[in-house]
Amino acid sequence: MTPKTSRPIGRPFKPGQSGNPAGRPRSAGRIAELREKLGTDIDAVIGEVVRQAKAGDLTAARIVIERLIPAAKPVVIGDPPLSMPAGDASEKAAAVAQAVAAGDMQPDRAAAVLGAIRAAHDLGEAEELRKRVERLEASLRGPEGVE
Repeated sequence: MTPKTSRPIGRPFKPGQSGNPAGRPRSAGRIAELREKLGTDIDAVIGEVVRQAKAGDLTAARIVIERLIPAAKPVVIGDPPLSMPAGDASEKAAAVAQAVAAGDMQPDRAAAVLGAIRAAHDLGEAEELRKRVERLEASLRGPEGVE
């Protein structure tokens, strides 16, 4: 049975040689055409979307809010210092939850603190596992240290 195409098998081009040296022009494509058309009338387009939003068009209002108004970022007001209990990670997490419930800590700050508690807990577990593996390996080697 003979192949239906005469395409070369394997890599038809040498390394560093492109099959399309000129490449696709930057101005090619539908999106580039739309950008070019909008570029000349962008102020009119924005004005029309804002006008429709003011007239009650909810889709236009969503576009204005999502695209034209930058997202508001939370303003962090200094939280009072939080005294952490000396216990394990769950006790520290409970202290953070109590601080949020009491209004002493902002929720976004609490999320960051809980992330730090989790990271410290994970590092402690990893260190404990490393030590356990070392002890097991040492016991397997025996008193002479021979494997």
